[in-house]
Amino acid sequence: GALKVARDLLRSAVARALKLEKVLIREVDVIDKILIIGGGVAGLKTAIELADEYFDVFLVEKEPTIGGKMAMLDRTFPTDDCSI
Repeated sequence: GALKVARDLLRSAVARALKLEKVLIREVDVIDKILIIGGGVAGLKTAIELADEYFDVFLVEKEPTIGGKMAMLDRTFPTDDCSI
């Protein structure tokens, strides 16, 4: 039944995993500069969150204004608040 199928899948996954090459682990220096592409709501929120964590944030937007799709709206759902 289902238990046998689950066991077979697990055995198969373990067999495949044993054949994988080991990944070398190395340490790298952290660069505290971040480039965010897109000045929409998600890009702006991400930029603010990361800047609050003391990262140097560079935000790039192809349009002349930020805000993405929200800048084209006059009201938001469900509150019908002004979007600007």
